[in-house]
Amino acid sequence: MAKEVEEYDRTADLQPMYGPGGFGGGMQPYDGGGSYVDEGPEWFDPIPPYGYGDSVKEQIDKYWSYIARWPRYVAKGFLWVTFSFWRFLYVIGTVGLLIFALTSKGIL
Repeated sequence: MAKEVEEYDRTADLQPMYGPGGFGGGMQPYDGGGSYVDEGPEWFDPIPPYGYGDSVKEQIDKYWSYIARWPRYVAKGFLWVTFSFWRFLYVIGTVGLLIFALTSKGIL
């Protein structure tokens, strides 16, 4: 009966939706940094790119990069916190509990 079944190639490029992935599909191997997640596209990088030359435009871009990275860090942190309801609840609950503890009667 098994010989009647048509044989086929069992290779596929399947990746898990969550958790560690393989090397295909744009996922990077686990490097020990604590995250399996790919960093994302270049525009999502908090540090804006700039050239390393001595021209006036490159110097302005360099100093603008020092200024613009902080709002980008805040935006990336906000996206990280709001990724799931439970993460948002843990972070906001912890901050709220600390504020409550510091401002309640008898603490300060």
